[in-house]
Amino acid sequence: MLVDGYVLANIPVRELRAEGADFIIAMTLGGETETGYNNGFDIINLVEALKYEKLNQWELEEADFHININIKKFDGMKFNNYEIAMRHGYRVTKRALPRLQRRLAEANG
Repeated sequence: MLVDGYVLANIPVRELRAEGADFIIAMTLGGETETGYNNGFDIINLVEALKYEKLNQWELEEADFHININIKKFDGMKFNNYEIAMRHGYRVTKRALPRLQRRLAEANG
């Protein structure tokens, strides 16, 4: 079973390969990591964010295709605008479909 949320593998590409996946589409939600801080708690959060950013990049390098849906402008703790975020994700993914189709054709070539 795969778990999301920074448990062990936020983007479990290697685990999927080990299970026999031939073509892996990785989806990420995010944008630029904010580097500002005001206190010690902010510094700890920044260090964790940078660590996971690097770990995620290593996993993404092993994926066959990657779609990044930048939802930084949405507060993950506020669920009142989830429909806007879902529509945004749908639009980004739909725009990525031609590239995905080309990549799939190359992989099956």
